[in-house]
Amino acid sequence: MNNIDWAKLIDLQYWLEGVAGASSMTPVMGRDSFFFWFFLYLFSSFLTLGVLLRLYQAFIRSDHPFQKQLPFFGNNFMWMGVLGLLWFTLRETSVGFLGARIWLLVGLLWFLVITILLVRYFAIFYRLEINYYNRITKEGR
Repeated sequence: MNNIDWAKLIDLQYWLEGVAGASSMTPVMGRDSFFFWFFLYLFSSFLTLGVLLRLYQAFIRSDHPFQKQLPFFGNNFMWMGVLGLLWFTLRETSVGFLGARIWLLVGLLWFLVITILLVRYFAIFYRLEINYYNRITKEGR
């Protein structure tokens, strides 16, 4: 496994590598690298999760409370997967600006916002919505 130089994480030049005026990009990750497979599996998982969430929408009732949330979360995870795999490809082919590490920070911020929204929805709103839904469907029968 590669040794991580933690001091680089506070260096702005490290994050802007490949941007105009910054240092040239380092060589691509080898296939034997942990980070190569980590990023490949991570972004592929996001894409797969997004597709599965959108497919799940077809299998639940149209009046189910989660039906309204599935397109939002599914689309966000699909876009995170597609853009992550695009970044990964551009990084591997040494495309300067679009393969820069700064885009990982943007993606991480995006992921954190979506995760907070997802946790907030399930912690606060979903329980109320599903209880109301169950009560209405039992009364309607």
